[in-house]
Amino acid sequence: MRRACLCIRRHCCFFGEDDDARALHLELQCSGLSAHSTETARKAFVDADTDGDGKLSCDELKKVIVNHPELWAMLEVNTGIETARCQEIATAVAMTKADSNDDGLITWDEFRALWSSVFKQPKSQLEFFQKALFSAFDNDGNGLLDREELATFLDLFYQKGSIFAGDQRLPPKEELLKLCLEELDRNGDGCLSFVSMEPLISGKLSLNNASREARAM
Repeated sequence: MRRACLCIRRHCCFFGEDDDARALHLELQCSGLSAHSTETARKAFVDADTDGDGKLSCDELKKVIVNHPELWAMLEVNTGIETARCQEIATAVAMTKADSNDDGLITWDEFRALWSSVFKQPKSQLEFFQKALFSAFDNDGNGLLDREELATFLDLFYQKGSIFAGDQRLPPKEELLKLCLEELDRNGDGCLSFVSMEPLISGKLSLNNASREARAM
């Protein structure tokens, strides 16, 4: 009987010693990150958490964003907006995406999910850029572009460095503005959400008059 109890104690000790390893294994499975990526993410989180409360404020999260130009450099290049402002926009987009309970703070679990879904995923970084691009012109931050904000956004198509510069398929700006509202403003309120704008931002909306007329027929 004594020997049996001893075996049980040894068995319990065995599992106790493996608790940390099992916790880490479960964490890796849940996050989809490798051990190295998790370690890198944890270091970035701890370094940014200057007050040591185990959560990141918007200012603390910005420290991480600043060190990852893949999240804001494309915005700067495509819009000409100054670097600091692009970093602020990218931080706001990241905060919105990661802050699952809307308390204005990012926990380690929320940060890890953000790291897994954005920092380590080039495809997700493209969507992140598109949301940042939308946010850059959402001046009142209401999640919608009104007619004036949309018109300012469309200036991007006519800038000297635009990929559409000199493209004969690009209609005059007022015509493009009308097209966007007709094609994308489904509820007719004169405003476009990011979801509504996605065909334009992603290049899926045809700017070719002939193509649109053919589709209408």
